[in-house]
Amino acid sequence: MDEIKAVRMKTGWCPHKIAGYLRVQGRPVGHMTVYRTLQASGLNHPLSKLRIKRTYRRWERIRSNSLWQCDLKLVGPRWLITILDDHSRFVTGSEIYQDGTADNVISLFDQAINEYSKPREVLTDHGSQFWSVRKGESSFDMYCEQHGIKHILGGIGKPTTQGKIERWFRTYDLEHGRFDLHRKFIEYYNYERPHMALNYSTPAEVYFGSVPHVLG
Repeated sequence: MDEIKAVRMKTGWCPHKIAGYLRVQGRPVGHMTVYRTLQASGLNHPLSKLRIKRTYRRWERIRSNSLWQCDLKLVGPRWLITILDDHSRFVTGSEIYQDGTADNVISLFDQAINEYSKPREVLTDHGSQFWSVRKGESSFDMYCEQHGIKHILGGIGKPTTQGKIERWFRTYDLEHGRFDLHRKFIEYYNYERPHMALNYSTPAEVYFGSVPHVLG
């Protein structure tokens, strides 16, 4: 099918994601049909090694803005700071900065709150941008307190605590190269890219409530 091949060539998505996307668009097709079409067209790329089976259970909040996750990633010489809504996977804030400082994190939070809303809670790791190693109150803690946001610190040595935003960073690594501007990638991720964990709805559809999402 030409449509299957066109979606694959444009996005690089796997058969399951292509099938889910087409189903949401009102053109249902099985993922095995997609797989066979890609294989026959020379567009399938088998995994070089088997995926590791995850043994932990996925959890999420039942409504948007109940919990945001925030983290940083070094991208070349600069820092990518991103805020992700736990329920919908909608990116409420994401910018690339020269420095990964608490001030830049707080500035991004201000932008996200002004554009969207205020989360009830925010989950972070124990990075110096969020947590004071001297056991005092960090500037991020003070910001959260001033805005009535509960700051939750993820467990040390438990990477699955912030699994959703870590997965977002992997998606960024794989797919952002197709976009000349960071904001274009964020728009694509929020409004165009179907998410398997959201029954192939986009994060925006779930965040703004146009598509109900039930915890699986």
